[in-house]
Amino acid sequence: MDTLARRETPALLSKTQRGMNRTVPSTAFGDYLETHIQRRGLGLQEFCNRVGVTLRAYGKWRTGECYPAMLVTFRICDVLHIRADELVTEAMADAIERDVA
Repeated sequence: MDTLARRETPALLSKTQRGMNRTVPSTAFGDYLETHIQRRGLGLQEFCNRVGVTLRAYGKWRTGECYPAMLVTFRICDVLHIRADELVTEAMADAIERDVA
């Protein structure tokens, strides 16, 4: 196979491959986190300190831009006193369905 054929350049990618047709991110996970942070009576900075992340990382989760790594997810559960399966099924189910569809 020719090396040029194997190399993908941005100019040759479709709009979908370049991310131009992305769907609006789901905020279900962020909404769920915010609700539980408030129920525990924590401020955002205190929550982030306990979990070991920055406010910027939390902001990305809040807006649905990305999701926490597995280890961080377990720390979130520990801080908020919720089960991992509860966090995933309640907060991430919408995002998972959107990715599969």
